[in-house]
Amino acid sequence: KNLLIALSLCVFVSAAPHLGEKVDQYTVLEKLAKGTFSDVFAVQDPEGSVQVLKWYREEKKPTISTFGYLFGDWEREYKIGTALQHPAIIKVKDVFDRCLILERAKGKPLSKFSKNSLTCRQAIEVSVQLIDAIKYAYSNGYS
Repeated sequence: KNLLIALSLCVFVSAAPHLGEKVDQYTVLEKLAKGTFSDVFAVQDPEGSVQVLKWYREEKKPTISTFGYLFGDWEREYKIGTALQHPAIIKVKDVFDRCLILERAKGKPLSKFSKNSLTCRQAIEVSVQLIDAIKYAYSNGYS
């Protein structure tokens, strides 16, 4: 009986958040993406602002790859996300139990734009922001 209860708790704790569910002090609004190592949700904080919750699945340390090292380690992402303070780099706002709360970026991902939909000026502006963010990360030892 105790083993069954313990197993049930493990499954419950490791399950991804659901819409409308409270996770810590945040209410899950919608699922935004599913990645290799994490699921990403739009959440509402107690003040009513929309943030992003990145919920990391359990990782298997013995077989973790270089890709996993770069993108599958929530503790490492928290450290970098709080160390870098640049307007083009998303900031980490909170952390708890394999979850990061990130600021929500305005706009839409570049992958959602159709081919040739950006003007030359818009493409240059986006490129300059990206180059500046990479240069900043590099100068701080993170790229």
